[in-house]
Formats: sequence, structure tokens, C-alpha cells
Amino acid sequence: DLPVSFIPLYAEDLYTPILGLSKEYIMGMPISMSMLFTTLAFLAGGYWVDRKGWQHTHLWGILLAGSGQIISGMVPTVELYILSRALYGFGYGLVFMSYMGFVYTNTGDKNRTTGFATMSAGMYSGSICGGAVGGMLAERLGFQNVFFIAAFFILLTLCYTIAFMKKAYYYPEKNNTRVSYKTDLKLIFRFLTDRNIISLLVLLSIPAAVTLIGVLYYISPIYLDRLGTSQANIARILMINGVFMIY
Repeated sequence: DLPVSFIPLYAEDLYTPILGLSKEYIMGMPISMSMLFTTLAFLAGGYWVDRKGWQHTHLWGILLAGSGQIISGMVPTVELYILSRALYGFGYGLVFMSYMGFVYTNTGDKNRTTGFATMSAGMYSGSICGGAVGGMLAERLGFQNVFFIAAFFILLTLCYTIAFMKKAYYYPEKNNTRVSYKTDLKLIFRFLTDRNIISLLVLLSIPAAVTLIGVLYYISPIYLDRLGTSQANIARILMINGVFMIY
């Protein structure tokens, strides 16, 4: 989350007309594509974790997310920037699902909810620190270099996992349950067409996403930038959301 406070602002720097679309629309595309591919990765990652374990999903997620950050810092055009954020979003989604799989595998009925809550609090703590530090670094080093620094930290997490979580990483619990591909598809379809799940998506998930992505990560940085707010202070303001999410 180091670049989170300036994703649309960097798109503005790279902006060139695309298919007659407005500048504001193009500025929102990097975030939109990132979130779209994160959603797709949630679906793919959940299936992957069930079939292969969280380790494979984690490895590929780290590599894709890290590559997306590096490419974001190197691209010369806004079109490639949008594609790089899609790559990052897919990698992020896989990593997120791998963490979910890790918690599920290593907790029981009595502490699973606490495990997920602790994981979420840790992620938002990192988001708060990352967003604030990224904004400060952007003021001094420029937007591009922050993407490279973010990629370094993403790859560092892989090194940490391999070095300090060897037992969990190299000796996963074997899952002997075999479910056919057709059965998987039927279960997914039944899940997605369930009335409660549809209600959850329409009444909670989609409105929350519009608020988080549309208002916090798109409108807020642009609005604050137009007011003359420094990049570091934009990042600090975005921290408020993360602090309340932790609690």
C-alpha cells in the first residue's frame, strides 16, 4: 500500500487521450482495474487454495504483485500503467486468499474467528504505515521510485515466509479430499445464486467498495491535491480509515 495515496494522481501525470474518454475517467481506471482483478483473484485463489494449499497461491501472488509494482514504476504510458495495476491487483488477491488459507489451516473452531480478525488487523496496520510512508517518500523521491520500494517489500515478505515459516511452508497438511471439477462448479453456482449471498453483495459489499475505492482512494487524493495539500498529508489523512478499521 505504499503507493495507495497517489494511484490516480500518477495516472494524471501519464494521461493521454484514450478512445475519447475523459481525463477523470482515465484517472480512475488504474484503481478500477486493480479492484476488478483482485475480485477475480479471490475466486481463483479460493479454488487454488482448496486444491493445492495456500503455499502455491502465496508464491504466485507475491511474484505477480511484485512484478505489477515494478512495471507500474517503469511504464511510459497510461495504458500500460492501467494494465500493471491489474497485474498487481490479481497478485494481491492471490496473496490475500493465501493468508486466509493459512489462518484456516492453522486454527480450530475455538480460535478461527480471532485468527481472521488478527490477520485483518495486521494487514490494516501495514496499510496505515505503508500509505503514510509512501506519501512521504513520494514527496522526496517521486512517484516512480515508491513503486520500486513497494516491490522490494513485497518480495521481502516471501523471503521472510521461506526463512521463518519453514514448517508451514514446506510441510503442508495433506488434503486427501477429492472433489470433481463439475461438483466444484455446481457448488460455486449454488453459492453465488444464494439469496443471502446476493443480498450481502448488493447491500453491503458493493456499497462498501464504492465508498472505499470511489471516495477514499479516488476522489479524496484528487480533491486534496487540488486544495494544495502535500502528498505526505494526503497519505496521513487516508490513515484515518485504516485506524478505525483495526478497531
